[in-house]
Amino acid sequence: MKIGTFSSLALKKEIVATNKKGILLKFNAFSLKFLFVPNNSNKIAFIVRKKHGNSPERNRLKRQIREIIKTYVSDIPIHALIIAKAEAFDYPFDRLQNEINSAFSRSQEYAKKNEKFYTSINPNSDSNL
Repeated sequence: MKIGTFSSLALKKEIVATNKKGILLKFNAFSLKFLFVPNNSNKIAFIVRKKHGNSPERNRLKRQIREIIKTYVSDIPIHALIIAKAEAFDYPFDRLQNEINSAFSRSQEYAKKNEKFYTSINPNSDSNL
């Protein structure tokens, strides 16, 4: 499923590879775990745990995050996991948008400063896990 310029990180092995080998950035409303990939694909998965709110609240938060991601354009190919925290449910849309934009800006700065963290793994390959 296409979300703006991003696809959904849907395969379990891609999610596991990103979670296992990714770089973690923590914020007030969520954590961002990202992995640089060589094949110019931007894929994102949203994780909102069941212990946080009921399903309409979790789905509303995921819809808000998707809408923010649609407006964000990244030129660095990454696979990312956005793991929402309980505080995210109380954030207004503008504050959530600012935090997500700063998170992706930080990930791009991190990429430019630390080129050694670019990985040549293929997340679709079982041999990487």
